[in-house]
Amino acid sequence: MRKIITIAIIMLSLAVIRAEKNIAWPEIYKKAMFLAYDDKYDSAKSLMSQLKDTFQRDLGIAIITFIQAKDLEDSTLAAEALRKIPVKSCKIKEYVPREECDRFLLGTAFIFKGMINGFLYTHDGKIYRVKRFMSCTKSGEKIFTSLKHREGIEGDIVAMLGNVWYWTSKKAGALRALGLMRNRKDEGLIKLQEGAAKARIFVDFAKSSAVAALIDNGNIELAEGILKTIKKRHPNSRTAMWHEMALMLKKEKYDSAIVIAEKLLDFYRERSKINCAQLLKIIVEAAEKKGDEERVKKYKTELEWLLKDKYIKSYLKRKSY
Repeated sequence: MRKIITIAIIMLSLAVIRAEKNIAWPEIYKKAMFLAYDDKYDSAKSLMSQLKDTFQRDLGIAIITFIQAKDLEDSTLAAEALRKIPVKSCKIKEYVPREECDRFLLGTAFIFKGMINGFLYTHDGKIYRVKRFMSCTKSGEKIFTSLKHREGIEGDIVAMLGNVWYWTSKKAGALRALGLMRNRKDEGLIKLQEGAAKARIFVDFAKSSAVAALIDNGNIELAEGILKTIKKRHPNSRTAMWHEMALMLKKEKYDSAIVIAEKLLDFYRERSKINCAQLLKIIVEAAEKKGDEERVKKYKTELEWLLKDKYIKSYLKRKSY
């Protein structure tokens, strides 16, 4: 009887191991991304570090590090994320993925490598980063459009494509004027909405990307609908607060926007001068529009002091582009 029980335990253990091997990276990525958008970066990185596959692990940790860098507007963290991305070049031909899931992750690596370069450009203004942003995202786009077996990941694919199409179309006007790039902004918006509804792995990334683009494009009602699902998943998320503040500004609800901005300012004061400058600028401009001279006076001096830093001033100028 004891022998039978032992055999049963071994068989069960093997079944569990096989199951974990089959679902490990998608489930871990999904859970880690949830933690990251809940501002629990250390827990998310710890979860990603459990992956045995080096490419999957390094990419996962790089993505979480980049999300954290975006939250804190930290170029040092972003540079760390860039070093961790397991593709050193933006050329597809240098990588030969083995399976469909490997191609999906390779495409993801290119997309995030491009996004990190775009993020770093707003900080250091180095033109070569724009070129890398374009070449990396283009490589990622090629991989995602070539994927044939889409069952289970089609929502994640369209979320990635939508993100690339919308933001590159918006930011790269000069390239379009030269005929080097198509304007796929509207297609990008459609893909982003589809991704927000269907993504299974990069759920929070898909929803957040869709809301940001919809607010930017003035699709207020659609943005509000997706933002509600984000707030339900992450009631205290700073990402959700930034989205809600942007939404209030678009709706010209300046009192509500200021309340959110002041809450965020309390958090970032000891953590990110750049975020403080952005928030102070938002508060001052919103207060001016509603004629709140007392609040303008309260925050304008602090903003002017921060803008004496040429780095911050240049960043805000590039960010507005």
